[in-house]
Amino acid sequence: MAAATILVKESQSPRKEPKPTGRPAHHLNGTQSLFTNPWPSVGPKNDASVLGTMWAMLSEWKSKPMPPKEEWVRVERPTWGLPAASASAAENDGWARDIKATWLGHACFLVELPAPPSSPDSSTSTSGADIGAPARGPRVLFDPVFSHRCSPSQYFGPKRLTPPPLPLRDLPHVDVVVLSHNHYDHTDTATLQHIYAAQPKGSVHFFCALGNLAYFKSLGFDTQHVTEMDWWDARDATISFPSVAGKGEHEKSTITVTCTPAQHFSGRGLTDRMHTLWASWAIEQRPYTSSSSASTETRAETLSAPISKVWFGGDTGFRAVPANPTPAQEKDYTAPTCPVFAEIGTRFGGFDLAFIPIGAFSPRGAFSPVHASPADAVVIHKAVRSRRSIGMHWGCWALSDEVFSQDPERLREACEEAGVADEFGTGYVGETVRQAPA
Repeated sequence: MAAATILVKESQSPRKEPKPTGRPAHHLNGTQSLFTNPWPSVGPKNDASVLGTMWAMLSEWKSKPMPPKEEWVRVERPTWGLPAASASAAENDGWARDIKATWLGHACFLVELPAPPSSPDSSTSTSGADIGAPARGPRVLFDPVFSHRCSPSQYFGPKRLTPPPLPLRDLPHVDVVVLSHNHYDHTDTATLQHIYAAQPKGSVHFFCALGNLAYFKSLGFDTQHVTEMDWWDARDATISFPSVAGKGEHEKSTITVTCTPAQHFSGRGLTDRMHTLWASWAIEQRPYTSSSSASTETRAETLSAPISKVWFGGDTGFRAVPANPTPAQEKDYTAPTCPVFAEIGTRFGGFDLAFIPIGAFSPRGAFSPVHASPADAVVIHKAVRSRRSIGMHWGCWALSDEVFSQDPERLREACEEAGVADEFGTGYVGETVRQAPA
């Protein structure tokens, strides 16, 4: 099967921010090697030492019983939401036009954007053959982690409670891999090395935040296939899909990848805390063009009217909550909250689909500045103006002291209280959610 090819260049997107004349507020030095969360919402422990953070966790941590296995999140092999073999042409068209998001566990999603429109006088792409689809759209893989432990070693550290829904060797080819930050439950060396080696050279591009390029160099990656970005930087990735042999025409789709802020931290050891940047990410799909087009003008097709938009929250906090908070303190949103999510919503005008973390939020004194609770996630959902959101960052590893199987119920209660119960929810590992672009 022929692979798609990718060209990445500087974007002229109006979402990106002009280059500052001075040092950005989230840069702690002039060499882009130390970063911070520049908002009051992070609280007094913003740049605390590793030992200080560990002490805060240990002093507040309350041992919780492991939920029975029947309460763990369900895991099923993905079907990618494909229509049945007996589906009508209209059903197949509906599938092609939708955004398809498959949860692969924790914070990993494989998102397939709308596929090229079919027409009787154009070739039919074979690029969807690896999942049994007649054609496919751009595929974006967020924070892939298939290893058993999210740790520097596979001999110690948190181990999976729920397995990946498919072997890594069966992962379909992807066009873009996006990493939110370098923690082990979001950046997994073995998984990234497999993806890089398994696909033809130049058929997949990796996006990361500032300071992470050196990590890819250490793995032997050709860095022309890796782009590191600062907050509000944007790049256009144009993906050319192969056509049926002999037809000669390629469908092209450009996605704009924008690095957006998040309230978190970074580090893979004891000495590199905050040395690389962390981020959330916005993906915008531009209308399709073909290689035979004489210009970049949009072809006359119904698919090109909406531009699909998704937002990946990565790992983020929203506000600092005191240790052992009272119910009133837990619900106190008059205290400083992170302002960037409302700014993201305003700049992009909302999203068709968002992926927002809801787990690993307790103990609150230690984790609230960097991990949103389900109630915080609902506020973020509304701030970024997402039409539909999926809760993530729960159910795979026991990383905190809340009973993780209760995270979906906490989210449901928060959504009902906020009046967004039909907009935000959770699913099972391996499930594909379809969302029509606005």
